[in-house]
Amino acid sequence: MRTKNWMNAAGLLAISTLLLAGGCKEDASEPMAETPEAPAAAEATAEMQNPDAPVVTVNEEVLTQGELQDQVQRLLAAQRMQNVPEEQMAQAASQMRQRVVDAFVAQTVLIDEAERQGISTSESDVEEAMNNIKDSVPEGMTFEQILETQGLTEERVREDVERGMKMEKLLDQQTNQNAVTEADVKDFYDTQASYFEQPEMVTARHILLSVEEDADEATKAEKKAKAEEIHKQLVEGADFAELAEAHSDCPSKARGGNLGSFPRGRMVKEFEDAAFTQNIGEIGPVIETQFGYHIVEVLEKQEAGKQSLDEARPMITDFLEKQKKQETMASYVKGLIERADVTYGDAAAE
Repeated sequence: MRTKNWMNAAGLLAISTLLLAGGCKEDASEPMAETPEAPAAAEATAEMQNPDAPVVTVNEEVLTQGELQDQVQRLLAAQRMQNVPEEQMAQAASQMRQRVVDAFVAQTVLIDEAERQGISTSESDVEEAMNNIKDSVPEGMTFEQILETQGLTEERVREDVERGMKMEKLLDQQTNQNAVTEADVKDFYDTQASYFEQPEMVTARHILLSVEEDADEATKAEKKAKAEEIHKQLVEGADFAELAEAHSDCPSKARGGNLGSFPRGRMVKEFEDAAFTQNIGEIGPVIETQFGYHIVEVLEKQEAGKQSLDEARPMITDFLEKQKKQETMASYVKGLIERADVTYGDAAAE
């Protein structure tokens, strides 16, 4: 048996969680992580009797209990940096242990197969990927600070980036063979018709003068009088966005009071009634809700209807391509695992 000095994507996943949360291939990693034949690795305890004990061996590559715990701690540290509540951390640790084990198995067989096929990456591609990661560092932090927090080095991250690119090339070879046809798109549109129904929508902005639930009548009267004065200014032509920024108690004031588009059932009844009955561009009267006094302006209305096939085609095609890719990846990785030499050690059941 031999061990690799790599993170099995756990450390890199921690960095990716911090830096690239919106840029990962959604759900693509989930099928790869499905190894139902694995024993209860997720129940492994944090206190290890033997950090060198093998959790799982795949084609002579070993994930030890110490490595597993180290990687889980990196992932937990990344979650703490995102202010995940501590009460969720125990459950997260259990799930992460299983994810790390599953990822090790899947990625080991993928790397072995990529190397068998002679798949390589260029230095320029790796450098570009590293630069993308560095460019995604949150404001106020440096890449080096994140590496230190995760207990990583740039060299280790670079190695994992290169391995990840090799795995991606290997998987792309499998998934590029399943093109989505027009018949696929049409069938999805016909059988999933409810997805393309569009409810009546309104785009509106407002100014809110909030009133506490237990406020006395004098306070309410004062707030209402102020709302009426603002309403008068708007009717006389004052700039809505400027007054919203100056007086509104709603966070939407940063956007000039714009609440975006919403269907019926999203807002409280009094506000909804105003938004869906007012004319576009009309400054409505002051209305009272449980939150206080509002002045509403409707910016746009969209009638209920159904999205056409032409309008829906890009979205459907993208969805079906991702779905086929995930199914193909899951099947391919499952086949590689079935042909691999996978052995779970006693540490996996601790």
